Amino acid sequence: MLVDLLANTSTGIGLDANNCPTSGTALSVGTATLTTGAAAGVSFPAISNAWRDVRVRMRYPATGAATLTACSTDNFAVKPSYLSAIASDADWLSAGTTRTLNATTASGTPTHKAGRPFTLRITGYNASNAITNQYNGTPTASSSCVLPTSGCVSGTLNTGAFTASSGTLTSSTASYTEVGAISTTFTDTAFASVDSADTAASCAGYYVCASAINIGRFIPDHFALSPGTLTQGCGSFTYYGQDFSTDFILTARNSSNSTTQNYTGSLAKLGLNAWANFAYSASGASLVEGSTPPTGSWVNGTAAITATHKASRALSGSPNAPADLSVTAQPVDSDGVTVSATAVSTPAAHRFGRLRMVNAYGSEYLALPVPLTAQYWNGSGFVTNTLDSCTSLTAPTQTYFTQNTNNQLASGETSATFNAPLAAGIGGLILSAPGNGNYGFLDITFSAPAWLQYNWDGIDQGTDGNLFDDNPRARATFGKRKGTDKVIIRREIY
Repeated sequence: MLVDLLANTSTGIGLDANNCPTSGTALSVGTATLTTGAAAGVSFPAISNAWRDVRVRMRYPATGAATLTACSTDNFAVKPSYLSAIASDADWLSAGTTRTLNATTASGTPTHKAGRPFTLRITGYNASNAITNQYNGTPTASSSCVLPTSGCVSGTLNTGAFTASSGTLTSSTASYTEVGAISTTFTDTAFASVDSADTAASCAGYYVCASAINIGRFIPDHFALSPGTLTQGCGSFTYYGQDFSTDFILTARNSSNSTTQNYTGSLAKLGLNAWANFAYSASGASLVEGSTPPTGSWVNGTAAITATHKASRALSGSPNAPADLSVTAQPVDSDGVTVSATAVSTPAAHRFGRLRMVNAYGSEYLALPVPLTAQYWNGSGFVTNTLDSCTSLTAPTQTYFTQNTNNQLASGETSATFNAPLAAGIGGLILSAPGNGNYGFLDITFSAPAWLQYNWDGIDQGTDGNLFDDNPRARATFGKRKGTDKVIIRREIY
């Protein structure tokens, strides 16, 4: 009796009157000798390829024309011994086979952007580690988090559509929605499904399985920036060189604009406390970091950022003209994840300011007002800054001189009061009356904030190129009338 196998790569082939498939590939097995009406055992050789539907066919006699043909009532599959899987890409945006995606550490490379396509290849092998080139199954994936190692939010692994060729299934539309790395197993539960009634639903049964592979490291596709509020340095405006602050919300997202919640801890590669990481800029002026570093922390892929800035102040020559400055940011992390430059606030009004004092003269019997004003450059000259009701000054330095016949004013004989803060740009500086016989003079100096200093003496105090570095100073004189004004006539009406 001649025994062989009729094998098909698909199921559902019709059967003839002998219970044999109407089509199929004959696989040689051998012959068996009938003994007292029963067939002897047949040793089936190893079958090197994969088949979805196989039946045993018996023909008698073993040689010549068969007078009797019959096929087994039970069909079975020859499945691959195992599957091998690999994930790869061309670059962090595109599918391909240039790089193997298997990084599992927080700084591991290569990286691939969450939600962007990459390639999956799954190949069937027989027990001799040769490819079963007829394998064309439909495995499904099961994944678990590898990175982050704790608190991981599982994303969605989409394997995409597989195309079979020579025993390898290839998908170039695979994607993963989260940040981090995953361990993935692939299981084909359908290829050998004709054996589902005879063997276990497991890898030891009729399932075709692959060992787990690591796929990673996934990073955000981009950042999204939601503008917040701007806090001016002085009420409704800011002086050039003065701190002002912006706050906004930054979110790490995948290519579908969903938040990648695992972008936190060691996987968050954008340091939020470094001003330079945000590439801040402003229209019409250069920005520098303010007096305090940015603040913020990553929580589930989102961070609330507050940062201080200064618009650069002219160092000499013409002062800065008034301007409304719009601040933009373009943060970029150490993996290269970024966002297009985006406005983080509404425009901020900026003015070049100075604190000015004028010499004063008066009677030693009366309190002496000393003009003290905050001014700003309006493009053609300095005018009182009536918007400044926030600048607060410390007590001025009062410098007294050696007493002589023309100067009897001694330390402590007059004291200063002033507006703190300024009132509509006015300092309201008044020196108390020193009293009878205490005529003379003193110099008064205010320590102005850097953004209200000016070039009063033409000297670069710090030899750093900044001429706008002088505090305001004035001389107050008691017991002496003011010099003659340039007045031709003054008429008083009684």
